[in-house]
Amino acid sequence: MGTTILSLDDKETMDLEAIIVDRDRDEALRFILKVLEPKLRAKGKGAPDTKKGMGISS
Repeated sequence: MGTTILSLDDKETMDLEAIIVDRDRDEALRFILKVLEPKLRAKGKGAPDTKKGMGISS
């Protein structure tokens, strides 16, 4: 598996930092879907395979 680098503008970075501080799961999901997913698609990564786990646990 390769490396993917995504750039965040100042507002996106502040939003992400707020999510981390607040530990807001709903806002984190919104950020992923609204901000990160389009950036991944633009890089040609497509949508993630929902049948495979992401290796993330809480």
